[in-house]
Amino acid sequence: MKKLLISSFLCVTCGFLPLFATAAPAKTTQQYQAGKQYKILNKATAPTVASNKIVVLEFFSYGCPWCYHLEPTLEKWEKTKPENVDFERVPVVFHPNWKNLARAYYALKALGVAEKISPTLFTAVQKQQLNFDNDQDLANFVAKQGIDKQKFLDAYAPSPGMDAQMANAANLMRRYKITQIPTIVVGDKYVTNTSMVNGDDQQLIQVVDYLIKKITKEQQGENKQASRQ
Repeated sequence: MKKLLISSFLCVTCGFLPLFATAAPAKTTQQYQAGKQYKILNKATAPTVASNKIVVLEFFSYGCPWCYHLEPTLEKWEKTKPENVDFERVPVVFHPNWKNLARAYYALKALGVAEKISPTLFTAVQKQQLNFDNDQDLANFVAKQGIDKQKFLDAYAPSPGMDAQMANAANLMRRYKITQIPTIVVGDKYVTNTSMVNGDDQQLIQVVDYLIKKITKEQQGENKQASRQ
């Protein structure tokens, strides 16, 4: 199995920041401002995600070192996120080598083991620098994690379902104008990323929580206004 060399390309697409940059101190929520720590999406182009909850999307790749850096903080947040929030990941393909990694995510998700295997797969790519361009190497790795190899290959193989998921991910990237990762979209209304918080993972999550509360208040206000009519 070949080793994967993390090139300077990744630093360009993964946050535009040095991987070991010193994070700035976290700011209070009163200081979070549109155009600084987050941006307001153009509603004319933002797609609608079908859900009764606030949908939080993380655009990521196993090939992105900054996504790997964020992962432990994001995992903790996911376990304690508000009940009115749905969290989903969207694998991106900024580099040809990332296509197999995106398909791997969707295959693992189809098997119901994405959350279980993702940390190990992240480590294999980022720490061990393993190259999964070869489908069999990827399947063998997954099998070592206790997942049936053939079931993985069946879920991973090209199919209408897989093609649709990959196309949807590419469409979301275009619609939200994703140019760097990790980027997080909150409720089809707001977007934030590591560059906007100076590489501070904790602050990124704080901004996400702030935006969730902001949308929740907006929805409550809309509901009260509707009830008066």
